[in-house]
Amino acid sequence: NPLVFVVTAEHEGWLRVLIPSRPNNQQGWVRAGDVTRSTHTFRVELDLSDFTLKAYDGAEVFAETKVVIGKATTPTPVGTFYITEALPRGKFNPGGPYGAWILPTSGYSEALDEFDDGLPVIALHGTNNPGAIGTAVSNGCVRIPDEVVSQLAERLPAGTPVFVTA
Repeated sequence: NPLVFVVTAEHEGWLRVLIPSRPNNQQGWVRAGDVTRSTHTFRVELDLSDFTLKAYDGAEVFAETKVVIGKATTPTPVGTFYITEALPRGKFNPGGPYGAWILPTSGYSEALDEFDDGLPVIALHGTNNPGAIGTAVSNGCVRIPDEVVSQLAERLPAGTPVFVTA
């Protein structure tokens, strides 16, 4: 998949972009001529205080659900992130812990140095434990009912901003 950034500013042929690296919410500059630009009206808003995720296309909410968030020792970080890609999981591991889809973001755990022998990327993903929805028990990722994460994966392109508030 191509490397995707969210543009936050433009200045004299340069673009300021969110960078998918640690620490979270870092920005850097790339030459405007070195990238292909596109736009869309999608965004995701996650309110950790009430475990609610809403997905928008412009002003229209097209998905809203309760979710699982990070527990106290491995909290879901707050900030502005974006979806980097969509990885289908259900056909490879139906009933597995990540559900039907994984939507990795540009965010990283601020409590873990690594996860599952890799970088601790924060992802939006399905779940094989829908009974945990509305609780804080994850390692920082956001677990979403499979039917909703499938809807998100079908509609949200890479580069969709994800705003996480407490």
